[in-house]
Amino acid sequence: MQLDETPASPRPPRRRNLAGNAGGRRVEGDPEFRRPSRGDNSASKLYDHRSDSIKPAASSSRPSQPRQSQPPASPRNIPQRPYQRPSVPPGQPGAPVLLRKPGALPPPPTQSAPTFTSPPPSSNTNVPPQLHDEDEPEPQPELILQPETRPISQEQLVAEVKGIYAGLVMVEAKCIEVDSKQAAAATQGGVKDAPRLNNDQWQALIALHRTLLHEHHDFFLASQHPSAAPSLRKLATKYAMPARMWRHGIHSFLELLRHRLPDSFEHMLAFIYLAYSMMALLYETVPAFADTWVECLGDLGRYRMAIEEGDPRDREVWMNVSRFWYSKGTDRQPHVGRLYHHLAILARPNILQQLFFYCKALAVSQPFSAARESILTLFDPTALKEQDIEGNQSADAVFVLLHSICFTLVNQDAFAEKKGEYLDLLESKIKVLKLKFKIPGAHIAICGISSLFQYNLKEGRMKMSTTMKENQKATSDAEAAYKAAQAQKSEPDNTLPPGAVIDNYDPKMALSVPLPELDPSVNHDISLSHAQELAFDILSLAFDRGADAACQPHIHIWLVFLDYLKQYPEGMALIVKNFPWEQMTQYATDLLKKRKNDEAAMARIHDSNIFPVVQKGFRPLPEEYMLRGLEIARRYFPYGYFSKIQVDDDERLIELPSMNLVREEKILWLMVRFAAYGPWIKYDAARLSFSVSAELKSLLQEYTLQPSYNQEPLTAMEDSDVDMEMSPATLADEDDESSVDEIDHPELAQLLSKRKALRKKLNDPAATVEEEKQAKKPAPFSSESFKPGFTTVVVDTNSLVKHLDTFKKMLDSNQWNIVLPYSVVTELRGLQRNDGKVSLTSELALNLLSQALQEKRNLRIITAKGSTIASLSGQFYELIDDYYEDGRKNLDDIIIETAKSQGVISESRASSPGVKPVVLITDDAVMRVKAVTRGVASVATKQWIKYISPPDEATQRKIANTYHSLMIKNPTYNQDHVYKAARDAAGDESSAANILRRDMTLKKRKAKAYMERQKQQGLIS
Repeated sequence: MQLDETPASPRPPRRRNLAGNAGGRRVEGDPEFRRPSRGDNSASKLYDHRSDSIKPAASSSRPSQPRQSQPPASPRNIPQRPYQRPSVPPGQPGAPVLLRKPGALPPPPTQSAPTFTSPPPSSNTNVPPQLHDEDEPEPQPELILQPETRPISQEQLVAEVKGIYAGLVMVEAKCIEVDSKQAAAATQGGVKDAPRLNNDQWQALIALHRTLLHEHHDFFLASQHPSAAPSLRKLATKYAMPARMWRHGIHSFLELLRHRLPDSFEHMLAFIYLAYSMMALLYETVPAFADTWVECLGDLGRYRMAIEEGDPRDREVWMNVSRFWYSKGTDRQPHVGRLYHHLAILARPNILQQLFFYCKALAVSQPFSAARESILTLFDPTALKEQDIEGNQSADAVFVLLHSICFTLVNQDAFAEKKGEYLDLLESKIKVLKLKFKIPGAHIAICGISSLFQYNLKEGRMKMSTTMKENQKATSDAEAAYKAAQAQKSEPDNTLPPGAVIDNYDPKMALSVPLPELDPSVNHDISLSHAQELAFDILSLAFDRGADAACQPHIHIWLVFLDYLKQYPEGMALIVKNFPWEQMTQYATDLLKKRKNDEAAMARIHDSNIFPVVQKGFRPLPEEYMLRGLEIARRYFPYGYFSKIQVDDDERLIELPSMNLVREEKILWLMVRFAAYGPWIKYDAARLSFSVSAELKSLLQEYTLQPSYNQEPLTAMEDSDVDMEMSPATLADEDDESSVDEIDHPELAQLLSKRKALRKKLNDPAATVEEEKQAKKPAPFSSESFKPGFTTVVVDTNSLVKHLDTFKKMLDSNQWNIVLPYSVVTELRGLQRNDGKVSLTSELALNLLSQALQEKRNLRIITAKGSTIASLSGQFYELIDDYYEDGRKNLDDIIIETAKSQGVISESRASSPGVKPVVLITDDAVMRVKAVTRGVASVATKQWIKYISPPDEATQRKIANTYHSLMIKNPTYNQDHVYKAARDAAGDESSAANILRRDMTLKKRKAKAYMERQKQQGLIS
């Protein structure tokens, strides 16, 4: 069935009456007849935002409408009760009997309706005494027949739906037009310059959008009528009516109101209440789209929470309302990651719970990829510093910091130190919290599993190893057959769903799969290596605590992960070298001997095909609710496991005393199941013990004895590939020379004094770290600081290897004077002899340089003595030892001195105010510090790309939108600073907010330090 989306007339067609009579509709006399209110602003009365709790609207929450003398004959009034009570002939069982007083009886009917009078009074007559007179008995009243009803025809429903849809399209088009014009006015002229709307204009806009909501409501009532045909019911899905209702009827107008805050606060409040009441009504009356209504109600609650700044209690109430609806949504759709992303935003300030929800949003069957961007706000160093407790970071803050290193690969040098610090803090935390650690322990486990999948990175090794070789069709067919068989049973049993189907895979031969080597020059492999190290060290700590019940949920989740991963041989090969096999088998053996006398439990443990359920009606464990929806648990729980018993959301995380035994039983069941599947561990039923298999021991021993040929990561090359630095000890020994005061020559004394200050700086780690931090900040340059044809560009080795495409574009443009020190060529030749991706990139770079020299492009290769190399075909090598006399000790110094000499040459040819004569492109922060101290401008490659590649029109629009949004949220901020942050973040609002937050924190620190100096000097009290 098709609906015409282009109305033929400027007004919606009149909806004709479907029948002469009620046609199955409620009429005025029917007490259950109601319809949505038009123009009623009493929506805010449905929910008192000052109350402690808010519940979904019940039947009383429908918008009220004054009764009319004659209800319009339209299927808008179609009854929505799925079952009509049939009229019963008088005298039959079930016929209605209505007792009235004699004065209230109607006159005898003239039609041939049968009437019945009461029998003569007798002793057993069951008549209420109040209906008897003192002298004579009261007769039974006549029966009132149920009003005759006729069902509505399909043709009438179709006609009505078409009429409603035609009007809906017109109102929708008007809403889109108005919202677009208002948004464009705010974007072009700025929010401050946009014309302000008066109260009447706001009321008109609200009335327009309220009309659209009512049109949608009528459409849903008619199309989802119980008498509607399946084709008519599918129209709402076919035309995406729920999404259109939210997008054009609610969300776009809410964004318009939000951008006009605070002037629009009262109007936004009224519209939120109006939309909330309509969504609550649809949630009750149109259950076919309950998933959409639930999420929309959660979003509206979040909007209401976000604009509340006056009363913290109201903000807390609406936060709980929003969390209630999102949690209800996760019950209905546990595999949708978007809902967990919303819960992560509401979890503030609990950073561990935030990280858990973000990780789960990326680890479910339908991950929400935008969570990879949102999680960066949690990894902001300023946010983590707010978690300090008495000057020390909490365990949760350090844990989040470690995951930020795994995710961003920033500050990798601190990973080992922070990991050791966290393990100490974690052990202390477990001792303090005791059994209360069960829930945080489950959160930590799921975050660790998500990190192994590299936070849903498409190119991640773990994700690729668990998806590439799976026979998707065979797996889907097996799952469908399993669900169909379970659905036919009166009560689903605890049979497990089928696992993944891997073609030509023998689990017993899993150890024959070659173990992959993680390449330390590839960022993805570095991230996976850090993630394994952190996750498995925490798991080892949990195993080492033995019978501590506080760690059992953490262990239980990891065993579910093993039960999933065992079906993928390449996935198991990724973790087999680092997983704590010995600790796991020892822990399981001790636990098994503890339960050996429980015969019923032992019988359930050994039945690996039946999910262990202690007793009927026993509710799932708290960590199983957390596992629900994850990809690793998709084939773990039996059919209908969570629907057999309903547990309120607030009670799911409550630990019952009997759950410890159930959890131990499931841990042992998973261990037996894992041992029976593959060759990694063995189970001895006679001795009741688990052990690592001989094949796995041999493999691990062989791997341990094998020498490592892994090359250093590329980031290590950034400092220098030829280490010729003098150690601090050697520098300290040289300080035994004559004092500066004993030297008569003034210039020599000045040089020695300067060298001594530099040595002191080198021996001060804090100063070095501070310099690196300053060097990593964006350079105070702009695109006007560098001019093609004037500025000479000197490129370092790491920049050339990492960003070869950018270097090639610079060569092809033929605009920049590019100079390459010959020491870079020497390093490239050394890297070419290695293996892996770096070797291939180095070879491509050398070929590109040779071709550019042959084609006479703007490229010069300069030796340390200033000679030009015309071709790379010769075997020319520089002797670094020749330059020790000049005070240069490594290749970095040679590159910097080459850049400095080229800058002098550029300045001698011409001068341009404010333009740098030379710039050094390098990703080495220490090298940039050295270059700046020697008067050479230096920037990182990514920053250089921004300078030479101005943003396109789309990025410029994003920058403008981000600027306006940030200025609305922070009207006291300096406009120039906000625009610079938006520009540096390329229009990304969260990144721009982080830049502003960082700058504000730095300003506060400087102001505090200035006040302290003033106090010390006695200038202020």
